[in-house]
Amino acid sequence: MSQLIQASGVPIDHFSLESVELLRDMAARWADRRELEIARRVDAGQSRSEAEAAVPMITFDAIDVSFDAIEDPSERREFMEMPTTFYLPPESIDRLRELGGRLLRNSHPYQILLERIEELAKQDAPSPVKPTAP
Repeated sequence: MSQLIQASGVPIDHFSLESVELLRDMAARWADRRELEIARRVDAGQSRSEAEAAVPMITFDAIDVSFDAIEDPSERREFMEMPTTFYLPPESIDRLRELGGRLLRNSHPYQILLERIEELAKQDAPSPVKPTAP
């Protein structure tokens, strides 16, 4: 029975791993594209600072949230053994939703993304207007 479970799970795990790695590779290529465009503009005579200002900073973050990130071994085993059917009891659905949110919030790459967003929001925030004396 364990071999059957492993045989049916391996292709899914392999596909998921490949998909995550492909996403990470694509994110890295986007970063390289920006650098290439900046270099092209510098070669054409723009200053580095002008080129950086002209080329938008687009970043992609590959955030992998999986049952492997569950720290508690008994909880991880419970979710790993949950049936993969088209019907789950409402309690299981609620637990999966809660778990997904918790794993995402605890994900280090997600924390880095939130910090970057917070920093960008600070940069874009309007300066406080100081009242002028009458």
